[in-house]
Amino acid sequence: MKISLLVFAILILGLAQTTGAVVVYPASRCDGCTSVQMSTNAKFQGVGYRYVVNLSDGVLKYYKVERERSDVGGRIITLALPQEPDAALVLYAHVASAFYAATNTTMLYRTSVALPAAGVAASRSPTEVAGSNDGKLHIQLPATVNSVQLGSSNRATKYHGYSAESTERQYVLGNGGISAQSAYDMIPDGPKRTSVERWVQNQNNWSTSDALLFDLQASIQTGKILGGAPIKIEVEVDFSDGSHADVLYSSEDQSCKYVPGSAYDSHGNHIPDKVSDLHGREFDFTGPGNPNDHFNWSNLLAAWDVEFGSSGGRGFHGWACTSGTDPTTGHTVYSCQLVR
Repeated sequence: MKISLLVFAILILGLAQTTGAVVVYPASRCDGCTSVQMSTNAKFQGVGYRYVVNLSDGVLKYYKVERERSDVGGRIITLALPQEPDAALVLYAHVASAFYAATNTTMLYRTSVALPAAGVAASRSPTEVAGSNDGKLHIQLPATVNSVQLGSSNRATKYHGYSAESTERQYVLGNGGISAQSAYDMIPDGPKRTSVERWVQNQNNWSTSDALLFDLQASIQTGKILGGAPIKIEVEVDFSDGSHADVLYSSEDQSCKYVPGSAYDSHGNHIPDKVSDLHGREFDFTGPGNPNDHFNWSNLLAAWDVEFGSSGGRGFHGWACTSGTDPTTGHTVYSCQLVR
């Protein structure tokens, strides 16, 4: 990733929703290079118009690379003729350089900027709004909860007040659906996870108090993106019930996706993404938190055909969970194992 021809199209923050098509201009990375080295880099790319970006110094150069026969000896020589770069791409190069510096060259950006939930004063600090200061961008979903409960016994609809089929529609109408969700709705992949990813991806739901993110948004409004170095932004999504999960913006595939293994419920339990994640974990639903956590956890495991209370004595082979008492806290805890 240091010097490459990787093309990246920063489509984070829902850019496609506001600017239309994004045009990507491939560029070669040449961090820390001199002007001569950048010219040589362009020549190695071959004949044509070539962008070379130096993120260390925030420099973008644009060349027309040609080959011609020398008047002396008739040799074929390669020329890199400087051109005037697009102003929007120059601006973007400066912003990308700022990301490069702010992330210690990793291009994976974390920040403590948070969005206030409905009814929370915008003047409050990120830690007051998000309840954490772990160096990741925090986004809090709206606090308005849909209290309507469906009569269906379907585990995906019973406790959330709306069906999975209506999630996308509610998202479009004003995010009424996602406000009632929890981190359990990020697993498995489906309409509910997608609705959260899309809500977070929408740049209208991002704060402008972070100067670097604000500059990034401003620089890409033209829809012109400079290639050369993928930018990633890690976001912790804080749900209204106290659970949380991470979402990763990546310019490499223009995505906003849930990070596997990042979901925790409101009781602090690490939510499994797959049945094998149960190994070595204990689950405690005692104390304050979303009273539906235990229900959601049980139904998640039921979907994986995990049995409860089975020790294999009935010829059962598969994952099974049992409960016990923690000798220190006196809480009921659950653990699971693969019974063979």
